[in-house]
Amino acid sequence: MSIFGTFDEDELSGGGAGEITEDGLYWLKVISAFDTYKVNPEDKDDPNRPRRISMRIKVVKPIRDTRGDYQELEEDFERRKDQVGNISRISIFLARDGNSSLLEGHMKLLNAIAGSPRDDRPDEELLEQYRVDGQGAESQYELGPLVDEMHVNCSALLGRDFIAEVEDTSEEWPSFYPWYGVTVDQSDQTTFDHPVKGEITPEREPLHAGEDKASKRAKEKFDDNGQEQYAGSGASDDEAFQPEEDDDLPF
Repeated sequence: MSIFGTFDEDELSGGGAGEITEDGLYWLKVISAFDTYKVNPEDKDDPNRPRRISMRIKVVKPIRDTRGDYQELEEDFERRKDQVGNISRISIFLARDGNSSLLEGHMKLLNAIAGSPRDDRPDEELLEQYRVDGQGAESQYELGPLVDEMHVNCSALLGRDFIAEVEDTSEEWPSFYPWYGVTVDQSDQTTFDHPVKGEITPEREPLHAGEDKASKRAKEKFDDNGQEQYAGSGASDDEAFQPEEDDDLPF
């Protein structure tokens, strides 16, 4: 299927809130989202700071994992119910030198969160620039430079419900299993306290078009708070943008 779609089932293997502390399959909500390249444009020239779509993710409810031959034990599922309401910061990396399979998974995951239609694609001129000709290529495109340069409208992620597998919760920074993501139907989207609009049910927006107001608000906060809060250097170090914890912040 297209790398710009979401996941087909046959592709899939196998406030006072605490952090998400149990790996597993969850119904999740995006509390905030921003593009690190838009918040700090100097990152584009720093090989130690690959592009990240940084999100604060809240657990709506656990989903019992029965994919494939795997059957999650009932006691493990019951234990994960304690995670409801917990929030963690999780980044989706769009690294220029990243593995193509991983980048393809990350693109599909972003599309799944936004609920993007199959015709929601990066700019055609950019696609043409990085199109790969000839047979035997793993992908139609050079995904590294494509994901490093494509427009991502983080407003399309803000407030959205989706289903994904959270992993690495025992590490400092949890992540998503990159090859699994399910769009939640519009009729099942839960309400969200938008930082500007107030209580809303988030509507679908194009992921690759439109003004990224979410990242714009994050940059305004970043500029107001001072760049000394932008710390860290490693590609896997999500401490690269860690303001003081404040539920009113958009990131």
